[in-house]
Amino acid sequence: VDYYIYLPPNWNLMVIQVNRRIEVNNSTGETSVQNVNGNIQLNNINGNIVCSLVNGSIIVSDLVLNNMSNSAQKISGTLGTGDGDIDISSVNGSIDVCGF
Repeated sequence: VDYYIYLPPNWNLMVIQVNRRIEVNNSTGETSVQNVNGNIQLNNINGNIVCSLVNGSIIVSDLVLNNMSNSAQKISGTLGTGDGDIDISSVNGSIDVCGF
């Protein structure tokens, strides 16, 4: 079963899921995503991002990221002009961030 939820781009969004894939597109509000088993994909997010995953991959694309700090399991920085922060972590999986 797939669910598609459409919200105005400036609304805050929180998604908590187990054993499914999560995809969020074109959000300018605060985006909070938590998943246990499954992939997370975030596209064109221009607000605060808090994303955590236990098993799976995180893909974030189309970001303007400044003051970046990263390690093998975590990346953080400031989005665009400083209107949003990004905090992404994975326990057992890859993180792929592109577009900066």
